[in-house]
Parts: sequence; C-alpha cells; structure tokens
Amino acid sequence: MKKRLVYDYVPCLFKYNGEKFTLSKKESNNIENYFDFLIKSGKKYTNGDLFAISKLIKKDDGLVFELQKTNYAHYLYTREHLEFTNRCKCIAVSSLCRTIDGFFMLAKMSEDTAFPSMIKCIGGAIDEDDIFDGYFSLENALKRELLEETGINLDKIKINNFKNAFISTRNKFDTFNFITIIDLELTKNEVYSIFKKHNDKIKENQFVELEDMIFIHDDKESIQKFISNSEDKIIYLNEVFEILIGNLTNINILNFVKQ
Repeated sequence: MKKRLVYDYVPCLFKYNGEKFTLSKKESNNIENYFDFLIKSGKKYTNGDLFAISKLIKKDDGLVFELQKTNYAHYLYTREHLEFTNRCKCIAVSSLCRTIDGFFMLAKMSEDTAFPSMIKCIGGAIDEDDIFDGYFSLENALKRELLEETGINLDKIKINNFKNAFISTRNKFDTFNFITIIDLELTKNEVYSIFKKHNDKIKENQFVELEDMIFIHDDKESIQKFISNSEDKIIYLNEVFEILIGNLTNINILNFVKQ
C-alpha cells in the first residue's frame, strides 16, 4: 500500500519531562543565522518556544510521543533544509469546523506567516499552556488556537460533534498534525461575524495570522470543485477532503510508523 499524508486517528499520548532539545553549537549558530536572515529579508516571525519530538514509541493501539523544548527558528531551519539531520519534528493541532448550515471553515493565512496566503485548517503548534501534569492536552491546544485565530470560544458555544478524525504528516513524519472535526451550533454568517470583529480588534495592537476565512459547502460537488481549483492549499488538505467524500479509503498510521 502506498504511503499517504493523511491517516485515521489513533489514541496518542504526549509526554514532556521539562528537558531542552540538544543542538550542537554549530547547529545552533546555523539556525540563528538563518532566522536572522529571514527577519532581515522582511519576515515578521517571532522566535518563540516550540516542542519537538525526541522519541516516538509505537504501541499496539496507538502512539506515545516524548517531547522537548526548542524554538521556532529550529522549525523554520528544519523545514527549509531537508538535509539537516537534527530535525525539529513537531506536533500541531487543526480544527475542521462545520457550521450548522453545512459549511466547512478554513483559514487563508496572512502573507507574513510560515504559510503565506495558503489555505489550511485553523490551528497551530502545541505550547506550554497545554501541559497538564506532564502531558500535553490536544483538546486544550485546539480550543486555544481556535480562540486566538478566530475569536470562537468552544467553551461558550454549543457543539454538536467533536471527533478526533485524522493525523496528517509530511516530510517522512517530520510533523504530526491532529485534525478534529467539530460541528458548531453557529451559521456561516455568525462565524464570519465573530472572526471579523476579532481580527479587526487585534489588528490594532498586533500581527494577525489569518488574512481571511474560506467556506466550503459540505456536498460532494462543492468539495470536488475545491479540490480541483488551483488555489494554494496546505499539502494535506486535498487528501482530507478526498477521504471525506469517499474518493480515498481510510488507512492506519500504525502500519507505516517505525520506532
């Protein structure tokens, strides 16, 4: 069976023991120099903390990830230098929300993000606020990202469905992105109104990650049209929708992950 980018969700644990990711002095210098180059070229990145996979353990029914602290510069360097061996393999969360009137919500990223003007699910990397008793909570990360990027507070609205659906990957399992399908008790217009008010407010004081929101109606014809169009999309997105409309079968990531 040919390896794909998107797999069925399996149970996972995300352990953090407080250790820092080990890089040699030369590697650290190369990473810092590359980040400085990006900033001088006009990028508006912030070199915040990030958590990278230090060990991956495959169980019979799921995966256990052990994570260590690194930074965003390490991730950017890894992404653009495929020959680099001490890679920043990170964990991300994504929400594929669906409105009560049947539209999937997607994000169009701002020009100065790591995915400029690209269409993707709403989400981002796990961070320190998501750690509870030594383990990361993906649900907390998902709620935090959705609130930060759209203004939608999942703790204050009715949710009809919250399903851990897929795990997407890229670059030979350099990243693991956990995709959750969420059915909201909000219409498309209500969602967009919340997003616009949120974006307009934070534009006054800080950089916004989302340029706009994209809505795809949940029917096969609309989804197929979206898959076929030439707009820039995150690499896994077409495959997610191909699975949802039955063009691709679900597959188990445990058949492909190695220790």
